[in-house]
Amino acid sequence: MLTAKIQNTFGETSGTCLPPVGWHIPTDCEWMYVEGTLGMSTADQESTGFPGTDEGGKLKESGTAHWDSSGAGVTNSSGFAGLPGGHRYAIGFFINISQSGGWWSSTENSTSDAWYRIMEDDRISVGRYNYAKTFGFSVRCFKGPNISSSKESIDFRRINIYPNPVANYVVVEPEHPSTLTLYNAQGQLLLTKEINHTHTLNTSHLSKGIYFLRATNERGVYYQKVVKE
Repeated sequence: MLTAKIQNTFGETSGTCLPPVGWHIPTDCEWMYVEGTLGMSTADQESTGFPGTDEGGKLKESGTAHWDSSGAGVTNSSGFAGLPGGHRYAIGFFINISQSGGWWSSTENSTSDAWYRIMEDDRISVGRYNYAKTFGFSVRCFKGPNISSSKESIDFRRINIYPNPVANYVVVEPEHPSTLTLYNAQGQLLLTKEINHTHTLNTSHLSKGIYFLRATNERGVYYQKVVKE
C-alpha cells in the first residue's frame, strides 16, 4: 500500500501528476458507483454532506497505525484501505493528518471547484462536497479507461431520455441521428447502437446502479447519467 502525494486539481489537468498508463482519476459518478456497491442508496450518493451509513468504515484502513482513532464500524471490507493524509490549504500548510483523508474526483462543479470525498476518524460514513481546486487532497487512481475525454464536447441537456430512474426500458429521443453507447460506472462498454429517431433500449438485464449513456452525432458528444433501480 503506497500513499499518494497531496495535490490540487490543477495537477490533474496540467500533466504534473499523470496517472499511470491504464489508470485514471475517478469521476464523481465513479465514486458514486463505489459507494453504491457498498450499500449506499442512489439518493444518498447524489447528496452532499455525510449521507449513507457505514460505507466510510468499509473504505477506511482499520486500526490506529495511521488513524488517530478507529472503531467497530471500521472494517476496510472493500480493500480500499483509505488513509488519513490530511489536507493542504492553498497558502501551503497542512492540516488534519491522521484525522481525515480527502480524495479528489475529476469532476468539476464549476470552473473554480471540483467534487471530492472525505473520511474522518470519528465517522464511518463518507462525505461528498465540492471545494476550491487550489486546495490539496489525495487522489486514488482507478484502473481502466475513463468514460469521457476532456477534449469532447459534453452537453447534458440535449439527450432526452425517460423514464429516469429506469426499470425495464429507457426511451431515447435524439435531436439528430446518433451513435448510442452505454457504459457502466467502471467505464466498461455495454452497448453500441445506431439510431435515427426515438428508440427504446431494454434495460431489464442491468443490475441496479449508475450508468452513462453517450450520444455521438454531427453536433458533438452528449452524456446523460442513467440510474437503474
